Formats: sequence, C-alpha cells, structure tokens
Amino acid sequence: MRIALKRKQPAIKFPRSLDLNGIEQAIRRLPLKPELAAMSRAEVVAITTEIAFEVASAGYPVNRAMLECGSRQAIRELLTFEAKVQALLKHIKSLHRTSHRALITASAMSPIMLALELEGLLKVTKQAIQKVEAIPNKRKVKTPIKNNEKISSYLCKLYTRLTGRKPTRVIVGGRTGGPAYEFLSSIYKAFGLKLSAENQLRVYGV
Repeated sequence: MRIALKRKQPAIKFPRSLDLNGIEQAIRRLPLKPELAAMSRAEVVAITTEIAFEVASAGYPVNRAMLECGSRQAIRELLTFEAKVQALLKHIKSLHRTSHRALITASAMSPIMLALELEGLLKVTKQAIQKVEAIPNKRKVKTPIKNNEKISSYLCKLYTRLTGRKPTRVIVGGRTGGPAYEFLSSIYKAFGLKLSAENQLRVYGV
C-alpha cells in the first residue's frame, strides 16, 4: 500500500522592510468611490492585508493563505483561532505586576491594552464565524500571483474596484503622475519592488 506524503507548504515570505503603514496611506489617498468614501479603519486594514498577501505571494507555491476552502473548514480554523486568543487573554490576565512592568519597560506595550484589543478580536471572530456559517460549503481554489507583471495587473484591477475608474497615466509638467501612478508607486515602494509605475501603467492601464 502506498501512502501519499503531504508536502509541507512554505509560509508566505514577507519582506523585512514591508511598510504596511505605507500601503494603508496609499489606500486612503485614493479617490474612492462614493460608497467607499467613509471606509472604516477595519475595512482599510482588510484591504491592506489583501494587498500584502497578494503581492508577497508572487513567485511562491500555492499555500493555505492563498487558497479558498469550504465553510466547514473555515469554521474549524476560526474556532481554533478563537480558542488560542482566549488562552492568550487568560494568560495575560494572570500576569503579575512585575511582568506587566517588565513588558511596558521593554516595549512600551501595556498588557492591559493588549487584553482589551484581544477582547475586541474575540467579538470580531464570533461575527466572522456567523458570516461563514451562512456560506455554502463549496471549495474554490484561488491561483496565486506568480510574478511582478501579475502583481501590477492585480493592483490595477484593485484600483478600479476601489475608485470606479480605469488606471490611467496623467502627464503633469512633463512628468507622469495621477492617482493610479501614485498608488502603484506607493505599493511598489512599500514592498521594495524595483518596478516602474509608469511602465506598468502603459501595459495594464489605459
């Protein structure tokens, strides 16, 4: 009898210099569609996370972080996540004052504030579980981005999704500019990618 061995999927490798704040600011500077103008911080963070995974996955094999799964599997994962957050929250609440003071001195991180953040995360997780429960248990596989060209294609499509406009190059004072150019440039810079927003817009923009 042959036993099929499962290869361990490599984790997505994020650049050490990844500037998540730069990505978030790039999103906020976009001329968003009217219905997205009042986008909440949580929504901006969600899009920032989406960009981080999409771009960082370029050139890497398929792994769980880039695959869709059935609702049952998602619920199992979320329940496990919820349990681990609860365990961490319980441990934080059991810390002595000496440990609190050491953490604050070492990193200016207040365990009390972290506990409040985790309590909020537990509420969000419960809401996420409820939403997933309403999704049919169908499995869809998403093909990851494999190269820089596909990264640019994705970013141009995301630009249209968020602004309702096609990504175009705007010539200002003899130089290329415009919101689409600034958006791509900011994302490339956040990842340390040596790509020309001008050249990429020529290929994937209009």
